[in-house]
Order: sequence, then C-alpha cells, then structure tokens
Amino acid sequence: MNKIPIIHSNSLINKEEFIDFFLDKPIISSKIPTIDIEETSRSYYISIYFFSYKNHFLKMHYKNNFLILEMHKINKDVDKSLKRMFYLKDINLDKIFLYDYKDKIKLIIPKF
Repeated sequence: MNKIPIIHSNSLINKEEFIDFFLDKPIISSKIPTIDIEETSRSYYISIYFFSYKNHFLKMHYKNNFLILEMHKINKDVDKSLKRMFYLKDINLDKIFLYDYKDKIKLIIPKF
C-alpha cells in the first residue's frame, strides 16, 4: 500500500499559500475520466465521462462487496491510471451491461 501524505507542504504559513499551491499547477491538456453513480431500487448506474477506448482501458474487480474500477491511459511512456471503489452490496455480476456512447460509457449493474 502506498503512503500518500495528506499535507503537501510543511512550510505553509497561511490559507492563501495553501490555495495558491493547488491553483498554480499547470492545467492538464487531456481530459481525465470522471465518474458519476446513481442508485435505484433495481440497479446501480455508473457513468464514466471522457473515456475513450482509443486512449483508455477499463478493468473491473469485485471483492468483499466492493466494485473496483481501474482506468488506465494507454501511453507507453507514463503509467497514468485512475482507480475508484464503490461499496455495492448484493449485485448480480452475471448481468452487468456496458453501453458505449461517444466519450462516455455507462455500466448498469442489477441488484439481486
């Protein structure tokens, strides 16, 4: 397990420096996949935006009631990945549907 510090700078003097530390970072030109989740009485809907099969690949794992989504950017020089975990109890893994539309994919995960 990687240890990632919560405090990014030990030399912070005030709130303004803390905010400037994050705002002054360069803007990444490529769009990073974002995820939304909705729950209904029958299923979960997970939408992943800015996802392209030309640029990304998706891995899904389910363990101990956690659905783990890993999105990796296809780039041989740098390993860029995004991982999200969702606690989804009593889902039907055999009937997961994936729909692809332009730069968005949608997972429909039925409940038992």
